[in-house]
Amino acid sequence: RWWKEIDSSAYLLNELEKNELTISSYTDGVTVQEFSNLWNIVRPRFVPLITSNETSFANAFKNMNTIEAIGEITGNIEDLSSAFEGCVALKYLPSMITSNCLFCDFTFKNCFNLRHIADFNMASCTSSVSMCENCYALVDAYLTNTGNLENASKMFYNCYSLTTVNELDFSSVTSCGNIFSGCSLLTTCKINNLNIDISFEDTMHLSKESLIYCIEHAGNSSITITLDSVLLSKYSRDSQVQEALQ
Repeated sequence: RWWKEIDSSAYLLNELEKNELTISSYTDGVTVQEFSNLWNIVRPRFVPLITSNETSFANAFKNMNTIEAIGEITGNIEDLSSAFEGCVALKYLPSMITSNCLFCDFTFKNCFNLRHIADFNMASCTSSVSMCENCYALVDAYLTNTGNLENASKMFYNCYSLTTVNELDFSSVTSCGNIFSGCSLLTTCKINNLNIDISFEDTMHLSKESLIYCIEHAGNSSITITLDSVLLSKYSRDSQVQEALQ
């Protein structure tokens, strides 16, 4: 991990104030409030560790527009609503345990430079409204254990660099309006147990394999999958797609 390659003890507050390699000099980490106070003074770009006994990180780093990376966040996280919203410089997600997190609404909204989301455990999450909205640089998202998710509306809205979303379990999802609106480059997206209508209307590159997977693994045979008009014309004549629809 990048922060372990840096001797944080060598960087003191005066160097933070210069905003050179801005990293916390606290070897045991800082609390959310301490980091917030630090950010208000010196606008740091990096911090290796944030510790907290709180369960809610809602709005914790909202609009801290200089942060590029946080190494690790410890604690029992139950709410990440708007936690990183407006962190326009954020490039790397912190290492954090998210399996107990219930809410991920607007978590990464307007994180314009975030490129990857990997191994994000959503085992307890029920709502992810606009979770990645306007993450313009996001290329891929690997979310695990989404079976309890109920509201995924606008989850990837306007992620126009997004190409890959891993297999998702939508067995509990009751709302996913505009989930992929503006995702013009989306190619791979496989959804299990789809029980409601979903639109890929803006995804002009959705692969045949992804479409067939969504059809064959749907939880409800009467759902409607809306496609881009060109893809609709193409796949309507494809024998494998037609076979999957039988």
